[in-house]
Amino acid sequence: MQHGDMEKLKSYLAGAKVTQKAFADMIGIHDSVVSRFISGGAKPSLKTAGIIEKVTRGKVPASCWFTDTVQWGDV
Repeated sequence: MQHGDMEKLKSYLAGAKVTQKAFADMIGIHDSVVSRFISGGAKPSLKTAGIIEKVTRGKVPASCWFTDTVQWGDV
């Protein structure tokens, strides 16, 4: 996982003055999961990443969680 994705969420929450618990309630997940997103211990599903993008009005885009690229040798 990229360092930037968790930092974007952490920065958004701080700037918006939103607690992890309040944000978790907004997106329909447990606050411990938001904590794991921020610490890098987990990343959201594509669906949850889309919800995060919508709730943050694009400040934490879904694409920031899924930066893996496929190399020709991987296929």
